[in-house]
Amino acid sequence: MNTIQDQCIQCWICHDHCLFLESFDVDPTHLELDAIPAEMAYACSLCGLCNEVCPEQIDLSCLFQARRKKAINAHEIEADAYSYLFPDTSEHGIQRYREKHHIDYSDLKKEGSGTTAFFPGCTLLAYASDLTRAAYSALQAQLGTIAFLEDCCGKVLYQFGLEKRARMFTQALQKRLEEQGVERIITACPNCYYYLQDTLPGIKVDTIYQALPSHDAYLDRKATIHDSCPDRKDGIFAEQVRKHLQACGLHMVEMEHAGAETICCGSGGQIRHFYEDFAEELKNKRLEEAQTVQVDLMVCYCSSCLLNYNQFFHEHSIEVTHALNLVLNQHNDWLQVSKE
Repeated sequence: MNTIQDQCIQCWICHDHCLFLESFDVDPTHLELDAIPAEMAYACSLCGLCNEVCPEQIDLSCLFQARRKKAINAHEIEADAYSYLFPDTSEHGIQRYREKHHIDYSDLKKEGSGTTAFFPGCTLLAYASDLTRAAYSALQAQLGTIAFLEDCCGKVLYQFGLEKRARMFTQALQKRLEEQGVERIITACPNCYYYLQDTLPGIKVDTIYQALPSHDAYLDRKATIHDSCPDRKDGIFAEQVRKHLQACGLHMVEMEHAGAETICCGSGGQIRHFYEDFAEELKNKRLEEAQTVQVDLMVCYCSSCLLNYNQFFHEHSIEVTHALNLVLNQHNDWLQVSKE
């Protein structure tokens, strides 16, 4: 098998696009698993941009993912220090937020509601409960009675390098779905969508945007879209969301890095928990691109991206909102959530 050093043609196109490779002076021709410092593996957001722009289709993120796994197994990184990130612990920050703010969905149907279920994703569940409920109601109006799932997909466990725990988490989720008779999941989260497609055999996974009807035009405003990294290769969310937003009346303009060449928001791959200053650089880069296209509205379809950008962009007179807020004509105060 050819190594990265063998494949690399030293064109440095990856450096031109990836702020991580540039900022950390990463030379692909000298990349070896054992030579990567453990913490540096957590500076790569695992976004796949290097693979997208590389003429040889080299995917450096796979090497950094492997280094994370090795760091965990060798106890170079102590996962317990980051337990607030993990959905299989009682310290999970998102669950604690829900408990603190009494965010509860016990009134919604969990079982015995047919073979289709709405899987909002844990971030939307916690930080946008009104929008989550509006999305569920819209799906019911379109599809009839469906189940409601409050689960996390568990991707954070896998990305962090906790692959055994990730497998156990997914297996438990698969068992619950089979017990409930769920055959189809509709999700609002691009991370959940792609991760569950790969990890839940026998379960059909769809996006909420293909299930919802288009809204009549009610907006007349210029906007741009921040695309989510996991959508990079297939572009399913990118295409569906743009169709919905154009139907709503938005006039879309594209930033320098969009679609397949989108850039990480600064929260991907848990990088801000290791390199906060570098995560801020990524936010600044996206702000510059949004300012260049002269918009005062940026739309995200990933809740984590939105929360990472929201307050910072607001300070520079750019509103950030979720695509579902516009598709469903449903307001919620993302700015207040970002301040907490």
